Amino acid sequence: MQVGGIHESWRPGGRRAIKHRLSHLGGRRREGGPPRPSMVQPGGSPDRAGPAGSRWRLSHTDQFVPARLRRLLLPGSLLLLAALLLAFFALLVISRGAIYPQVQVLDVPVGGLSPREAEARVAARLKTVVETPITLTLGERVWTPTLDEVGVNLDVPGSVAEALTFGREDDWAEGLLHRAHLAREPVVVPLGIRFDDARFEAYIDRLEKGVRVAPVSATLAVEGVETRIEPGQDGLAINRQAVRNEILGQVRRLQPVSVALSTTPVSPAVSETVLNPVATAVERALSQPIVLSFGDRKWSLDGEDLGSLVVVDPLIQSGTSVAPTVTLHRGRLGAQLEGIVAEAEAEPSDAYIDDTAGVPRVVPAVVGRRVNVEALAAAVEAAFQHGEHVVPLPVKETPPAVSTEAILAKLGITDLLASGDSDFAGSEPNREQNIRVATELVDLTLIPPGGVFSYNHVLGSIVEDPAFVPAGATEGGVIGTSIGGGVCQVSTTVFRAALRAGLPIVEWWPHVYRSPFYEAGGWDPGFDASIAQPEVDPLSGSDFKFSNPTDSWMLVRAKTDGDTALTVELYGTPTGYAVEIDDPVIEMTELASGAIERVDPSLPAGTTIAADAAQDGATVVVIRRVRDAAGTLISVDEFVSAYQPHGTVYRVSPDMVGSTGGQPV
Repeated sequence: MQVGGIHESWRPGGRRAIKHRLSHLGGRRREGGPPRPSMVQPGGSPDRAGPAGSRWRLSHTDQFVPARLRRLLLPGSLLLLAALLLAFFALLVISRGAIYPQVQVLDVPVGGLSPREAEARVAARLKTVVETPITLTLGERVWTPTLDEVGVNLDVPGSVAEALTFGREDDWAEGLLHRAHLAREPVVVPLGIRFDDARFEAYIDRLEKGVRVAPVSATLAVEGVETRIEPGQDGLAINRQAVRNEILGQVRRLQPVSVALSTTPVSPAVSETVLNPVATAVERALSQPIVLSFGDRKWSLDGEDLGSLVVVDPLIQSGTSVAPTVTLHRGRLGAQLEGIVAEAEAEPSDAYIDDTAGVPRVVPAVVGRRVNVEALAAAVEAAFQHGEHVVPLPVKETPPAVSTEAILAKLGITDLLASGDSDFAGSEPNREQNIRVATELVDLTLIPPGGVFSYNHVLGSIVEDPAFVPAGATEGGVIGTSIGGGVCQVSTTVFRAALRAGLPIVEWWPHVYRSPFYEAGGWDPGFDASIAQPEVDPLSGSDFKFSNPTDSWMLVRAKTDGDTALTVELYGTPTGYAVEIDDPVIEMTELASGAIERVDPSLPAGTTIAADAAQDGATVVVIRRVRDAAGTLISVDEFVSAYQPHGTVYRVSPDMVGSTGGQPV
């Protein structure tokens, strides 16, 4: 009888397999013959009574033997069984400490041998198998490791130990059954194989270094605000499971091991399919800038700025890829944020009054600010990842010791007295620049009690200030270009605030010509104020001035809201004035005629722009009445503007002079 074959990993199927195969000895087929009839089977109900107290049931063969003959054969069978029992006891005595006869390990008889002798005999049989290197081939490459190097160990001691235990089971009935079997045919014990997976994997790792083709993952590149996916490529690796199975199969057959290595494709960790939704999300995030805000200040990181920071992390886990994460390169992001942080941060400083330039001004207090750069970078990255586009700056503020409000309260500046407004939409860029420069100079100007505000003195010499640039203006009644053209937009707006506040107007001059810039926003003609600065003594020219009739200081605030809306506000102690301004009385005087060409070298060649529509001459009278808190009329002021007519004013590039038929200036 052969029990099992070579088994892997000591003992699975060992004694249990043997026990299973011997559970019905009577039905066991002999080599080359019919099944041997079973003599007895334990359990069940007896078909015919046996010896007193017996629970054995005769096998089905007794149904074919006549009852009388069975009665004659039974005494002989009992004598035969007694003889077998004597033989078994003799076998116990003879085989004490040795393997029972009829036991084999593979095809090696080990019956009657001690374990040491059996191990030596089996080892001799396996010597060729153990000592002959196996052959692994891949194309023309050949490797010849030993079985031990690939983790295969033939477990001779374990197999011999299994052979020794056959017939010596703890269950005496089972042992008796096994020994009875040995009297009929040999038992073959399988050879155990121990397989060391770690050793096998380590050897294949070393071997694979020279033959493996690593897979190439797909990559996501960001170019500007667009993405591009570079496809991945499959790799090639040794099919380890196939190699393992083939080696063990050939070892089981005790034949020289020769295995042609098979390979298997290895998918890249990151595929195009994985990156497609990532690319879509990145392009969506780059479609709008991320705006950083603090108060009314804003900074933008546009799509190209952000695109240069994108980092795609595939997050490979256990050889498979999960959804990649998109982050921003913190080092480069920090560098981009440096300029914004520098603009946003400030050291705390106290408010004070500066009169070093001859015109007193409030220097506002500065609240100390420190930006948490790490938190800002994290917030920008989170906004990018979630498709958000506004990030407040994480700022820690430190208040100054002396606030602007405290300075103003000390000066008695507590209430808004009046405001004026105008709009300079349509201005050429240089005119717009001059307006903004003048607005900054007027803002935060202080007027002492009983003092006078002088627009010329607030501006200083225009021609000496490099911030002012040439723009359209009227000088000496002639339409042309001069440095600081457009500053009268601010003097006009200050005039309107002072007019509404009921403050005494000390000096005021209307413009020579009407202008649409001073009539925008619903204003009638007659509410503009011009100034002039002669070359010899700039501050001695025509000016706009008003006085502060109170016992407290006054403050002028000037600002541009939006793109072209200009507002001037006057603050101080409440005056209690009630101000009435009549609708202007307009009398047309002379019709416009002709045209004027103002040459502008900054314009591109071939440019002609109608800068100012033709205006008829007119005389405009505006009357204001001011009453004090008691209702007493304290002033009646008349403002008369005598506007001269002018034809359409064109701005032309030098090559277009004369193209409109107007007079060049």
